[in-house]
Amino acid sequence: MRPDRTEYHAVQLGASDRPKKTTTHQMRGHFRKAHVKPKYIVKEFPITPDAHVPVGEFLENTFFNLP
Repeated sequence: MRPDRTEYHAVQLGASDRPKKTTTHQMRGHFRKAHVKPKYIVKEFPITPDAHVPVGEFLENTFFNLP
């Protein structure tokens, strides 16, 4: 919950595997909790409450509606 009591829904996407030795300790814990390999690029995108994706799911480019 946010301080103003509204819910925040987001998905984090990662790309390009990264060696464990070049990943910070905090991010290693983040990836370990999600059961995925460390990634170079991690971005977060807000989503609607009904658009959740399971943790560790592999998304192909066909998943996104791009023009």
